[in-house]
Amino acid sequence: MYTSIIYLPFLAAIFSGLFGRMVGVKGVYILNITCLLITTILSFIAFYEVILCNSPVSIELYPWINIEHLKVTWSFYFDELTVSMLIPVLIVSLLVHIYSIGYMGEDPHQQRFFSYISLFTGLMLVLVTGNNFLVMFLGWEGVGVCSYLLVHFWYTRIAAVKSAMNAMFTNRVGDFFLTIGFFTLFFTFGTLDYATIFSLAPHINVNVITFIAILLLLGAAAKSAQLGQVKALVILILFKYFIYLIIIRTLIYAGKISNTLEFDDPIIKDIDPKQFQRQGINQQEKNELILKKTDNLYNKEFLTWFIGFTEGDGSFYITGGKSIFSIHLHLADLSLLYEIQTELNMGSVCISKKKNSALFTIKAKKEIENLIDIFNGNIFIKKKQTQFENWVLNYNSKNKCNIKIKTNNFYPSLDNSWLSGFIDAEGSFHVSVSKNKILQRFVLGQTNAKEEFMYLSKLLDGYYEEYKDANRLIINYLKTDLLISYLKNYRLHSIKYKSFQKWMEIYTFRKNNKNFSDIDYKIIKKKASLINQLRKIPS
Repeated sequence: MYTSIIYLPFLAAIFSGLFGRMVGVKGVYILNITCLLITTILSFIAFYEVILCNSPVSIELYPWINIEHLKVTWSFYFDELTVSMLIPVLIVSLLVHIYSIGYMGEDPHQQRFFSYISLFTGLMLVLVTGNNFLVMFLGWEGVGVCSYLLVHFWYTRIAAVKSAMNAMFTNRVGDFFLTIGFFTLFFTFGTLDYATIFSLAPHINVNVITFIAILLLLGAAAKSAQLGQVKALVILILFKYFIYLIIIRTLIYAGKISNTLEFDDPIIKDIDPKQFQRQGINQQEKNELILKKTDNLYNKEFLTWFIGFTEGDGSFYITGGKSIFSIHLHLADLSLLYEIQTELNMGSVCISKKKNSALFTIKAKKEIENLIDIFNGNIFIKKKQTQFENWVLNYNSKNKCNIKIKTNNFYPSLDNSWLSGFIDAEGSFHVSVSKNKILQRFVLGQTNAKEEFMYLSKLLDGYYEEYKDANRLIINYLKTDLLISYLKNYRLHSIKYKSFQKWMEIYTFRKNNKNFSDIDYKIIKKKASLINQLRKIPS
């Protein structure tokens, strides 16, 4: 359905341009109006599914550019902003098509005119729905070419030719700013993909973000400054309206960037992450400040969550004789690394654009010792405890210290946040639909941790199994109430929180509906595909 929204206007444009004389003027009328009408109806359905059902849709057709530093695919994304723009664009375009039937009734080249305006509409849809800046730019340039063709439609009139040339030159002014903006984006982020750019934007210098936003806004504003004086071009109404939408889109994205500079978690939203560095306070004072600002909630949970997360995704390793701590994640979880760095008030975060990953490391002597205090006697997984002990012994030997390793006295429970951190690292929310059968479950897995996973299975009322080389805890749909209750009290912090939300939507839908229709199964299958997309992100 979603690809049809993009394809139908192009189908009408190609058919009208190549076979317009064969089908005649009425045939072109019927074809173009029908295609635009179907596209408009589909856009309303998309509006219902994406906004009211909270089911954004991502479509990846095929690769376009794949070189060392730049990978671009033909992909489209239908989110709340996109579908909100589709409806006014398509309604206005449909009305312009209908009005043009009477207005252009006496013109001998109506087939060519309708081919142009359908092509114009199709390229606007590419611009609006594109999932990266390069696909958007293709739609942008295509719209510029179509505006030239429409203004130049009556090419025997001098006024039309002059107006077309003015329109083309004005477009180039906007394209200059836009192109510089795209180069700046690529230089700053190493990609032109929307999702990656907006996830990294909160961690980029605000002056750079402002500079990019101004360039994009200037590009849109310059493009909207053209007004051709050709009396037959009703299409300029549509074009002007479209430009306003592009400016609004730019401003909304700029707003998204500024909004993401705040923490998502309501518990820590009032804490300024920079105040600790500004004031130069120590770890104990910082903890007291967090306790005060969060009503004794967040600090009690964070270190336990962090230990659980480390036992899944953290690494105590030795290189060149030095003891180093690291957490290696996909760029989608970059904000989580900055949250960890802020809360611990130690370590550094670096980004690998080539590998699409981010790394949090702690190397400094004082910070390593603070970290040892956090983990000493509090590690649940035995193999991680062994790794930690060797790590500490190496640190003692290298720095001539005598830090004693404490006996483990910690066990996860439903009253602490260790499990939340461990699920952030190793958990997975599964839903699959096949032949009107739904398999929904939660899976937690790790290698060489049999005893620990048997304990966790009893704790969460799941069942333990050994799968290949992994120990796994599995909780099926009928026994997930305990897990859900726990995760509501101790929420996830990584991108898996989004997976859990989508997973919960399906869980709630199943609880509220005992008998499913074919449409219900399709809805669940679509929601399940979104969970699977999130789950495929490597971490």
